[in-house]
This record gives sequence, C-alpha cells and structure tokens, in this order.
Amino acid sequence: MERVNTLIQKVKPETTVFVATMRRCDVQLPSPLLIISKEPTLAAAAHFPHENGAVTLEMPGKTEKWRPRFFIEKDTRMLVGNWLDFVCDNQVQAGDISIFVLAKGGERHTFTVHIVFAEASHCRGVKRVRSTHDSPVTM
Repeated sequence: MERVNTLIQKVKPETTVFVATMRRCDVQLPSPLLIISKEPTLAAAAHFPHENGAVTLEMPGKTEKWRPRFFIEKDTRMLVGNWLDFVCDNQVQAGDISIFVLAKGGERHTFTVHIVFAEASHCRGVKRVRSTHDSPVTM
C-alpha cells in the first residue's frame, strides 16, 4: 500500500482515482474482465461512463492506446473485450495493482493506468499472440 500511496502522490491526480488489485479472474485467459464497481456512485466518482460504451486506456511512456468496452450489467460495472489486450500487452498479472487516473486534457473517458507490479518470481515475458484485427489503437 505504501508503494501505491507514493505513486498517487507522485501523479497528483486532480480527480478521484480507481485502484484495483488484480485477481486471477481479472487477468487470466480466455476472457478476463475487470469489475470496476457495483456502486454507480463510485464508478461515477472515478469518471467511468454512466452507460455501456468504450473507454480509452493509456500507459505512461507508451504511445499505444487500448479501448476496452465498459459494460454495465445490473449493478455491476466492468471492463471487457479489449481488456485482454491491455492485460497481455502490459504483462499485468494477479497481485499487480492498477491505478486508473482520468487523463489530463484527454478525450472523455480516457484513463492513464499506472501499474504497481507485485513482487513476483514468475516470468513476465510471455505475451499472447494477437491477430491483426484486434490490435490496440495507436494515435
């Protein structure tokens, strides 16, 4: 938690951030999904959409952008679809902590994601091979 708080102080977000500790179901093939919140007010406070649609994810120092679907089912808000691309491309694993910060001056529903990698002994070098039709959006 100390590493997360240090990173948040370094980033100095102007809005509420969403912090998620990755679980196996968030990052494991074949179809990971990330639960954002079951509370609409918490998701709204972190500036996630109020309806189904796409969000844009960016990583500091990378030009690639990912556009997972933001999906609302009953009271649960989640990232699905291209979330898998984000997980694989950034080698996100269970135990890692992702901090979603609303991007400054960016498009609507664009988040810069900072990852605090868990202390792990397993290799982060394995990537999923993607076909050309599901590549991230580059701008």
